[in-house]
Amino acid sequence: MRKKLTIITVLTAMIVASVLLTSSPASAAPTCYSLSCNGQDPQSKGCSADAGTMSNFTWDDNYFELRYSRACNAVWVRGSNNGPRCFGGFQEVLAYSDYDLQHWVATQSTQEPCYSQNWTNMESFTYWIQFCFDDYYRGIHYCRGPF
Repeated sequence: MRKKLTIITVLTAMIVASVLLTSSPASAAPTCYSLSCNGQDPQSKGCSADAGTMSNFTWDDNYFELRYSRACNAVWVRGSNNGPRCFGGFQEVLAYSDYDLQHWVATQSTQEPCYSQNWTNMESFTYWIQFCFDDYYRGIHYCRGPF
C-alpha cells in the first residue's frame, strides 16, 4: 500500500510539473499609463494584453481598428491588409484638446501594412481621439471620431 501511494504521489508531482512548465507565463503588468504611454509601442509596454477594439472601418482591402487599453488608458490604430490592393498610405491616431477637433495636440502614425498587420504607437486617452487612413497617392483621407 505504501509503495502504491508513493507511485501516485510521484506521478501527481510529474503531472503538476509538466503543466507548470508548459503553460505560458502570466502577462507582465503594463509599464506605462496614460501620458507616459505617448509615443510608446503597445506590445512592448504590455498594453495590448487587455486591449479591445473601440471602433473600426474597412477601406478597399484594408481593415483599421482603434484599439484601447484600460490598463494603460491609451489608444492606437492597428491596420491589416490581406488583399491585392495596398497603396502605401498611412494609419494615424490624432489627439485633440477639444471635441470639435480644432486644437491638435499630437499624432502617432505608421505606414499601412501590405499583406500583414501593423500598428501605430500609443496616445493617451486623456485627449479627444480621431483615427484616420491617409492615402496620399490617391488623395484619400478618411477618419472616424472624435472618441
